[in-house]
Amino acid sequence: MQEKDFISQYEKDKPMYELWGHIIQDYICTQLKTKKIEPLALFKIYPIVPRLKLTNSLVYKAFYHPNKKYSDPYTEITDKVGIRFVVLTVDDINIVKDIIESNNEWKFSKDRDFEEEKLQKPELFEYQSVHYIVRNKVAIQDGNITILQNTPCEVQIRTLLQHAYAELSHDIIYKSKEKILPKMKRDFAKSMALIETTDGVFKEVKKMVDRYNKPFDDYIEMTLPYTYSDYYTPNINKYIYDEINDFLQQKNIKLDNIKEYIINNKSLQNIVKNNNDLLLRNQPISYLIYYIVDKYQYSAKDYLPLAEYELEPFFIDLGKNINY
Repeated sequence: MQEKDFISQYEKDKPMYELWGHIIQDYICTQLKTKKIEPLALFKIYPIVPRLKLTNSLVYKAFYHPNKKYSDPYTEITDKVGIRFVVLTVDDINIVKDIIESNNEWKFSKDRDFEEEKLQKPELFEYQSVHYIVRNKVAIQDGNITILQNTPCEVQIRTLLQHAYAELSHDIIYKSKEKILPKMKRDFAKSMALIETTDGVFKEVKKMVDRYNKPFDDYIEMTLPYTYSDYYTPNINKYIYDEINDFLQQKNIKLDNIKEYIINNKSLQNIVKNNNDLLLRNQPISYLIYYIVDKYQYSAKDYLPLAEYELEPFFIDLGKNINY
């Protein structure tokens, strides 16, 4: 294929590649939500957007790159569209890997896996990432766009620290026209060693945070079905729960206590699900507030981090006087 024909074909195929990228992106994000993982929490900084390779970059790679020799460049180049998932820790990489590898609607090849590379060359510290080429098993029709069978999309998964290393090393080493000195390469290798160490520390801290948050997460999972979930505001719930956590432990208040309380108080369920004049009363945490007000009326004001005007509706709903 001549260069002008290559360009013409790519311009024609761009909508197909872009659509295929969006299908893969949407699938992975949907699967994360079914696992009760919010994509925005996992990919906090780098946007998850399918990116088409610029035409001039593709032409350079196909016809002019000194280290790339293709017999059929249009077919052999598999990153015309790519999606990059930049996650927080190496453990998060495995979550996305599992989703990609469990989809029966497409096939995949793994072009890179830094964990496997570390096993093969444990003495080396260099670029780390996981790269998949994902291809559809059958043609996909969406409106007037047909995604041809076997259309490739590159999916990269890396941590935020790995991404910083990759961006810097790509610009300095891969794109540099100057001779790369051995010391430069060695210093890059040292930085990757530090990144691995830092990621290990991050993982341990994350485990501690997860252990700390588990009682709250269990509480929300249990109470959310008894609320009007469209109004759920995580920050409000987490703030109040953290503030009264010591009180819950002191009084040995367990999740089963709250669940039994909810089940036995149908009138409160109606209030929480249908109240629209106070956001707080639509939240899962409201059941815990009701429980404390009901069981510990005379000390509730001391332990709940709410102003008196915010607490009073809970007292009124329970037929109690906030001023005793």
